[in-house]
Amino acid sequence: MKSNYLAGASLAVMTAGFVATLFGPDTAWLHLLRGGFEAGMVGGIADWFAVTALFRHPLGSPIPHTSLLLKNKDRIVKSLI
Repeated sequence: MKSNYLAGASLAVMTAGFVATLFGPDTAWLHLLRGGFEAGMVGGIADWFAVTALFRHPLGSPIPHTSLLLKNKDRIVKSLI
């Protein structure tokens, strides 16, 4: 399984788990489980945004400090040579 499919699948599992725990009984263990799902979901979205921002503009929005590798490609190549 390719890593991007695995990452997308794990983000989907975290999101589904979070949504499923929203409708459960109000118990301590369910709050703990919901917190784990929420942390996994937020962390996955943050990682996706950070990696995507290196290579292109996420969601097509021209945020100033995104697409850094494409903007600085010549400078990076010169520093490596």
